[in-house]
Amino acid sequence: MRFFIGLSLVLVGLYFLGKNVVFATHYLPFWWQDISATAAVLCITGGILALILADENLKKAGLIFIFLGVVLVFVNARVFIKPTSLWSFIWGIGSMVAGFRIMHGLRG
Repeated sequence: MRFFIGLSLVLVGLYFLGKNVVFATHYLPFWWQDISATAAVLCITGGILALILADENLKKAGLIFIFLGVVLVFVNARVFIKPTSLWSFIWGIGSMVAGFRIMHGLRG
């Protein structure tokens, strides 16, 4: 039960931090940029799933996938971040930290 409460707090934090991130798509003259965008989404999704669901050996691979996905996002350069309020940022970070602490049973 504690895991699901922590996971829900992490998802709420991701919502607060990610609601001002815009992924733009349009026709690109180079075929590899479409592949880069698709690979970035797949790498980040796979990395997050590996961090949440996998055993300790695959968690390192999950971090590598997330790092590779972030690099591919910047290679593609089609991500825009709109301005966010300080309260939204604080709620997002606070919710994510509390959620991870609850999920892993850490004491403060």
